[in-house]
Amino acid sequence: MKRILAGLYKSYPSEVTEAFVELFLAENTSVLDLENVKSETDYRTLDILSIVPGASPLAIFLTLLESIRARTQGMTTTRSKRPNLRISKA
Repeated sequence: MKRILAGLYKSYPSEVTEAFVELFLAENTSVLDLENVKSETDYRTLDILSIVPGASPLAIFLTLLESIRARTQGMTTTRSKRPNLRISKA
């Protein structure tokens, strides 16, 4: 199992990482509730991802960032202009 996951992660790092994040969120829907601070969280999914060679927390974070950048390449990064709130003198 570990060898299969390592091969998949080496070939498709962003897809494997995103799949594990989706599994984690599906198993732990309470973590999305900001008001529920004392929820029981099951970290087994993330523990499985952590045994994959090369899948360090930093590598996972950077993989997710790169995946987001790749998906949002066409989006503009400029801020919209703030509205002019001055009262004109007439």
